[in-house]
Amino acid sequence: MLGEVPAVQARLAVQWSPAPWAVRVQWQGAPRQGRVDPGIGERPVAGWGTVAVTFAWKPRESVELSVGAENLFDRTYTLHNAYTRDPFAAGVAVPEPGRFLFARVSWRR
Repeated sequence: MLGEVPAVQARLAVQWSPAPWAVRVQWQGAPRQGRVDPGIGERPVAGWGTVAVTFAWKPRESVELSVGAENLFDRTYTLHNAYTRDPFAAGVAVPEPGRFLFARVSWRR
């Protein structure tokens, strides 16, 4: 049995913040997972990469409004064999949710 070590993932983000605005673009991904344990039903999982973007505005020092999207290009991907250590799992790789849009209001005293 292989050790229970999570698969390698990488994140790379760039942020531009000319006050009171900010824009952040982030890439997150993982290479193909080929080191698997077929004895417990694991199968190789394809590599993947997603892009997220966030736009923020600070009208005051204590308030920030932001909107954004995760998985901007609505890519279908599966996390690497995250289900296999669950004894009740069916052994089926389930794709992650598609594009996720959000709006957020932050307030600080």
